[in-house]
Amino acid sequence: TGLLEGGGAARVGGCEWKPEAELVGPCAGGMRAVSSKGASASAESCAAACCAAADACGAWQWRADRGCSHAADVRLGNEKDGPGAWCEPTAPARFAGQASDNFGADGAVECSDGGWQPAALYAQCFGLGDPRPAPAGASAAECRDACCAAAREARSAPAPASSTHSSGKGCRTWQWRADKGCFFSGRVFCRPPASEAELLPFRGRRKVIASRTYTPPAVQS
Repeated sequence: TGLLEGGGAARVGGCEWKPEAELVGPCAGGMRAVSSKGASASAESCAAACCAAADACGAWQWRADRGCSHAADVRLGNEKDGPGAWCEPTAPARFAGQASDNFGADGAVECSDGGWQPAALYAQCFGLGDPRPAPAGASAAECRDACCAAAREARSAPAPASSTHSSGKGCRTWQWRADKGCFFSGRVFCRPPASEAELLPFRGRRKVIASRTYTPPAVQS
């Protein structure tokens, strides 16, 4: 177990794992569940199965509620080059956030301290775009206020003649986390977790692949 934990380089079962932090965050695309019950028994068995798969497996990830998953290769954090598959560099954690079609309305309660529900969207949503600039990222309330301002601006702007529905501009969904900042956009995909286990970190590592340069650094300070 000790050889797989943490961020040190390790050679286990003939495989060399990259000297970096574990794949603790969720991965979007690329990771495929391994059907073998033996591989899903533990993080160590998942890693061993990845090693045994040779070049077909360049990364593995495991969590008790998900079992074992393998990928041919994945990017991590800020890395830009490489495959489309990408892994969040930080472990799952609760967000503050809310979704509403009413953010742009005059006197919207969702935009007030007395009417907002920041615990409504605690699971990470996808498709919200890049972090918003200051002061939106300073706090959940600042993020909410920036979302409401964008929604009011979009509502006051004339709609294109060909438009029969919202263009997605403005804001109908916002989320904030202290270590991530503020994100908002139109309606996006937000799936509530099935259990508290979905907020636990994953275990996982990437193999050293000679053809991959892994630049820029996966996690920038």
